[in-house]
Amino acid sequence: MKKRRSFLRRLLWWGLPTVVLLVALATSLVAWVLLTQAGTRAALRMVASQLDGKVEAIEGDIWHGVKIGRLVLSLPGVDVDASDLVLRGEWRFLMEKQVWVRELSASKLSVALSDTGEEEPPKEGPVVVDLPVGIRVDKLALGEFVLTQDGNPLPVTVKGLQASIAAADEAQLRLGNVEIGHDMADAWISGEVRLEKLAEPWPMDVALSVHAKGRGEDSPVCLKALPGRPADAACEAQASLQLHGSLEQLAVALQGNAPGLAMDAKTELALQAAFPLRDAAVALTLADGSSATLNVELDRDAGNAVQRDRLRGELQARRLDLGLLSGGAVPPGVLTMNGSFDVMLRDQSWPEWLDLKLDIADASRWNGQPLSGKVVARAEFPWSEAQQAPDWMQARASGVDIALALGTDRLSLAGGWGTPQAEMKLDAALSQLANWWPGLPGAVQAKGTVGGTVGAHRARLEANYALGDRKSTTLGEAPVQAKVDLEGGWGSGRGFQPTLTGWRGTLRSLDVSHAGLGAALQRPMDVAFMPDASASQWQWQVGATALRLGLPRRQALELESLGARGGGARWQTAGRINALALNRDWIMSVLSLAEVKDEPEALGLLRNLVLDGAWDLRFDRALGGHVSINRRSGDIALPGGGGKTVGLEALGVTVDLVPGRGHDSQARASLVLGSKLLGGVQADADTTLSARNGVPGLDPEARINAALRTDKLDLSWVNMFAGDAQEVHGELTANLTAQGSLAGPWNLQGGVNGQKLRIVRIDDGIRLLDGTLSLRIENDVVILDSLRFPAVLRVTPPEWRTRTWITEEADAQNGFLNVSGRWRLTDSSGKLQVELHRYPIVQRNDRYAMFSGKIDVEAALPKVDITGKIVADAGWVSADMLSAVPTLDDDVHVMTTQAAPHVESEDGLDMSMDLVVDLGPRFYLTGMGIDSGLTGSLRLMMKNGQLSAAGTLRTRGGRFEAYGQRLQLTRGNITFQGMLDNPLLDIEALRRGETVEAGVKVTGTAQRPRITLVSYPNVSEVEKLSWLILGRGPDQSGNDTALLLAVGASLFSGGTPMYKQLGLDDVGIKSGAMGTAGSLLPDTTVASQASGNDDSVENQFLVASKRFSDGLTLTVEQALSGSGLVARLSYWISRRLSADLRAGEVNGLGLTYRRIYQE
Repeated sequence: MKKRRSFLRRLLWWGLPTVVLLVALATSLVAWVLLTQAGTRAALRMVASQLDGKVEAIEGDIWHGVKIGRLVLSLPGVDVDASDLVLRGEWRFLMEKQVWVRELSASKLSVALSDTGEEEPPKEGPVVVDLPVGIRVDKLALGEFVLTQDGNPLPVTVKGLQASIAAADEAQLRLGNVEIGHDMADAWISGEVRLEKLAEPWPMDVALSVHAKGRGEDSPVCLKALPGRPADAACEAQASLQLHGSLEQLAVALQGNAPGLAMDAKTELALQAAFPLRDAAVALTLADGSSATLNVELDRDAGNAVQRDRLRGELQARRLDLGLLSGGAVPPGVLTMNGSFDVMLRDQSWPEWLDLKLDIADASRWNGQPLSGKVVARAEFPWSEAQQAPDWMQARASGVDIALALGTDRLSLAGGWGTPQAEMKLDAALSQLANWWPGLPGAVQAKGTVGGTVGAHRARLEANYALGDRKSTTLGEAPVQAKVDLEGGWGSGRGFQPTLTGWRGTLRSLDVSHAGLGAALQRPMDVAFMPDASASQWQWQVGATALRLGLPRRQALELESLGARGGGARWQTAGRINALALNRDWIMSVLSLAEVKDEPEALGLLRNLVLDGAWDLRFDRALGGHVSINRRSGDIALPGGGGKTVGLEALGVTVDLVPGRGHDSQARASLVLGSKLLGGVQADADTTLSARNGVPGLDPEARINAALRTDKLDLSWVNMFAGDAQEVHGELTANLTAQGSLAGPWNLQGGVNGQKLRIVRIDDGIRLLDGTLSLRIENDVVILDSLRFPAVLRVTPPEWRTRTWITEEADAQNGFLNVSGRWRLTDSSGKLQVELHRYPIVQRNDRYAMFSGKIDVEAALPKVDITGKIVADAGWVSADMLSAVPTLDDDVHVMTTQAAPHVESEDGLDMSMDLVVDLGPRFYLTGMGIDSGLTGSLRLMMKNGQLSAAGTLRTRGGRFEAYGQRLQLTRGNITFQGMLDNPLLDIEALRRGETVEAGVKVTGTAQRPRITLVSYPNVSEVEKLSWLILGRGPDQSGNDTALLLAVGASLFSGGTPMYKQLGLDDVGIKSGAMGTAGSLLPDTTVASQASGNDDSVENQFLVASKRFSDGLTLTVEQALSGSGLVARLSYWISRRLSADLRAGEVNGLGLTYRRIYQE
């Protein structure tokens, strides 16, 4: 007992003072925080730091009132930023359990909400708000309120809030004013909200007033286009909203008015019921007297086990402008109508039946067109006790009668649905869809029927859609016609995926056509679709059928589908194409789809080629299957082969796809070509296909392995692209491999060998025969080991010296042309070496050239350099070939002299050349009286696209014969110092063996030559001319002086020719047979000229002619060798018919008819 007293004494002595001290310290701390600015500042900063925020510019204390410049708080899912925050309160009433705030205000409050990913579980039971204290806020003010959700601001702004709040057992909000801003309008709201109890069903009284003002003429508040609205009326509107009752039964009244518009709406709502509407009455009146009313009434029947409520309504409109009321959301329309609906609701959730009636008066208009019509329908939805929901499979519609007339358009739908015999008929004639809704293109005509039930129905429809001109045949503009006949049903228990509910049916016929294209089923096709199928189940299926695809030019492609199905990301399809005949019309019909009008030349090579195709593909994360195209029959003709075919034995393309890991598939492709004439070609390739987003494709980085093998491939097919003046023949054997990707790089390996190569240029007389080829490819380098053509002497030149050397010189028989080099594919660069040895490049009856030498070609595209030197071993040119150039007859007149447009070269090559051409010791020029050797060399140079030459060509001896005179070429120099078309001339020819050797000297340039007379010894000009022409001096009497001067003036001056001064129309020398009748056909053929020699003077004669009026011409022909003389009188009877009378060495009468055919 004494110990207990001692313990209590010590506890009171030491413990009581400690407790008193702690209480004093706590009281002092609270007082310091509430009553001093320093304590308030310290407390607010500590609280802000705990909430990841900050506080700035604190003035005053909590007890007397505090002002905060800025307060930032960061809470889970909420960020708060307040400026100029003021808090003043009467905190002494806290002892009476009342929070009294005299002022709570801020100039700006920003609240940013973000999704935290956490959902608050729904609260069960009625919601009750139980406040432990009373709340009173005398002044609640906010200058601006900004709310963002995940960074996106609200489309409205809130400003100028002035309100007061009182809450305890009930709550009251007095809203002095708040401004709501939007891009279209501003609104000011004031009023009072009172909750009689802070618990469900929330009994309330609400009275709000709204004043709105539009921003701009497009604001819906303006309503300037309303009929009857004063033109000077302001864009303002007023409205009042009153709510009285609770969530169980709430009366709502809304009145509003604006210039030209008045609205009055009243409704009764039960917001906690499944169907909240009880009744409603809405009246809208415009200043022009147009109006609309809606009355809805719910008759409740809660006395039975199953609650049935009947909802009835009436709608009336009188000249109501829908377009203006909607603010342009719908097309302009003025509606006068009466309508009603009657619905029976089961348990306030499901309709059991529905009656709808709508009558549109003739005074109505829509989108600028008169509108009238009616809509009458009744629908029934039988109840399923097992499902406790309507049985949509038994849904029925009866008495459907929809008839609308818009301008000249008509739309009708009449009949019923839901019984096996029910049927609805559709008839639509819509001349312009834009009449029904602006912007819709085209016109529609449709007729059809739909009948049956949801579980078993049928449909037949014919429709025509015309985008523009109904007679157009252009793709994308021509009309589209479609015919469909199908039957099916919704349900489960049969056919495809019987355990799933979906649509299964048969498409009995389908025919669609457009601009020469079409698609038509050849036999019925089964179709199924299961929308609720899982990812592991097939969702849709299309059965086997045959489809005919129509093409332009009455062509078609027939596909036989063996079926297809899919579900989720999986699908399968298989089919084939039988006997596809690739003829000219079929291919051109396909090319016409790409607007290709010109027929490719290759189409003429097809000879009844018929192909078969097949596919079997499947996709499940990766693509697998097989695709093939094979030749059934037919052949391909050789280009320029006179109808000869290649003897096609095999032609096929196959692609095999094997699924691998993940979304990858291994693809292997093969091409096989077998031909009796061309040989065999086989190409193989393999790569990996990857599926991205369910679409298979080739990745640019995927590795590709390819191989190409040929067996004696005939090159005749190259003539298809070489043109008529060039022929290419030969055989190639190749074995090439390649590895790489679309993104690169590529590794190429292999070789190409060629035999019996032949390249012929007919016009130039160039024939490269019996060639061989040896070529290798290593990575990106093409190595040409050898392209060799041996010399083949086909033509023996008529010129005797050239012929003698070629036949007697042993090495002339062993010539060759060889090309070797390397080419890099990556940078398009390389080198070529061309070697010629005794090689006859040109072999023709009128020209011959055999060269030896080397030419180097170095290229780094676009730059090309050509250097080298070639020497003529033997050569000969007949000058008579110049006279063989075809010319127009005298009766052909050119009607236009317009030159063909000049086409600039687009190859972009920068070519330079430095090539020396040496004529050697055996190069001759004969014909037209000339017989001489040529020596010298030319250096051909090209730079910046300009070709120039440097060097001198000289005559070596020789003679010139003309007009019965023989002149010896004593000097002949042609010097090139720049352009090829204007060399320097220094030529002299003398008549030898006379006392005075006279002749002609040509100097100057080719474009401006100077011709003068020379003699040795030097005599007067008249004597030079006499010794040159007559072989003697002039007559001492001077009788022939005038003639010599006239001849000299004619020969060496630019004046009128001598024969013109003598009255003749034409004088010249011709070759051939004298006295011919002027036929267009040649006197001899090319074959006969192979051994002939028309260059001799025996076949040349002098011709002089004179034309008289009325188409009469007199011609005299005098042989230069011999005494032959023929006189011919010609007369044109008509444009094409002429008569010839010949006398002399050749006598006769001829009639010639000429007709020229143009290509």
